[in-house]
Amino acid sequence: MPKIILKKLKSHDTIWHPESRLVFKSKKDKVVIGRLDEDGDDIEVVDNILDLCDKWKFKICPSLVESSEEEKEIEEEVEEEVEEEVEEEVEEEVEDVEEEKPKEKPKEKPKEKPKEKPKEKPKEKPKEKPKEKPKEKPKEKPKEKPKEKPKEDEDELHSLLGTVHSLFHDKTNEVKSLRDELDRLRAELTLVKAAHEKSKAKLAKIREQFA
Repeated sequence: MPKIILKKLKSHDTIWHPESRLVFKSKKDKVVIGRLDEDGDDIEVVDNILDLCDKWKFKICPSLVESSEEEKEIEEEVEEEVEEEVEEEVEEEVEDVEEEKPKEKPKEKPKEKPKEKPKEKPKEKPKEKPKEKPKEKPKEKPKEKPKEKPKEDEDELHSLLGTVHSLFHDKTNEVKSLRDELDRLRAELTLVKAAHEKSKAKLAKIREQFA
């Protein structure tokens, strides 16, 4: 391990470590309270201060450890709230898409026409049979062509179906993008939790030094 050299920091009436720029509370109380900025004017608390203290085997001020834990807890709470809001929005969008699906109308059964009772013919007196004339073949009636639906109704139906299809397609894409965003946030949350566990392990080592 390289030799550790501490120097006076006249601007803040304390001592510091030039290589890591870590600043101590005082000459007597050698606990790290922050890191000197590049201008040499202010002492700031950086994200990797625990890693720097661990690298150079310096003790860190307990107040900094507590504040960093509180900040991480707040970040976790915010991430949980964001995840819950995204899940609620996805559920609402899915419900909206399901409600907008056109419902198929049940096909109506054709009503059966009531059968007409055959009318009874009045009994006629027997007449003399006239001479039978040759029967003429009945003329066939021309078949009626089925009536075509007006083109306007067909165009209107096609346009309505196209509108419903495009609306359903857009909503499906929107739900898919929201689900992708939720998966991305979950992946980020997993990385944050892993970093949090790593910080906990380092914090436990630092506490062992204080014990």
